[in-house]
Amino acid sequence: MKAEPDLVSVRDRHLVTSAGVTAGIDMALAPVEEDHGPEAARDVARQLGGLHGTPRRSAPVQRP
Repeated sequence: MKAEPDLVSVRDRHLVTSAGVTAGIDMALAPVEEDHGPEAARDVARQLGGLHGTPRRSAPVQRP
């Protein structure tokens, strides 16, 4: 895997990694969004007390 300094999380086939704990929350919510849509991911984030998909993120998850 190649380092991507501008991304908060990266997916490369079966490996997913993040830039830190907060980015890990977004990383964990990415499959929820893929499978159930952005509204479901926002609902889960609200239940966790997070702010999934807000402008504070430096970049989205990279998918090859």
